[in-house]
Amino acid sequence: MASAQIRDPLDLSHPQRSYPSIQRGTDEQLDTTTEAHANTRPASAEDLPDYAPIPRAAFGPALNEQGYYVGRVERNLYWVTDGTYQSAFLTTKDGVVLIDAPPTIGHNIQRAVDEIASANGVSNKVTHLIYSHHHADHAGASSLFDKNRRAHRP
Repeated sequence: MASAQIRDPLDLSHPQRSYPSIQRGTDEQLDTTTEAHANTRPASAEDLPDYAPIPRAAFGPALNEQGYYVGRVERNLYWVTDGTYQSAFLTTKDGVVLIDAPPTIGHNIQRAVDEIASANGVSNKVTHLIYSHHHADHAGASSLFDKNRRAHRP
């Protein structure tokens, strides 16, 4: 059995990798990389960019006029966000199973549930609420939902 060859991840001679921004050499040579283990550094602060561009995906989905986004994960499982906090819910013929109820999107969770339930012809009543854990940012809006629901926690 042949043994696997272990390579140094910073070995620039690796045949399947290309590192055009890394320059090996003396401190006088400018290195524009942001790699943590680069051998050189910018000559001065003026050589650094003003900012690092934020990837488009980091902004999250566009929110509607009410300040939330609801999307399908798969089948009857949905997620809702205000761009900061998230919640998920599962629609069933008997009602809705809600996973977490962050306080910043409490009313919008119900709006999202109403929207999806109406479109799919199922009940919008939250029958179960599952807390992923006990922090207020996951359970702070639980009081907005029917008091007859069952709350579950891990």
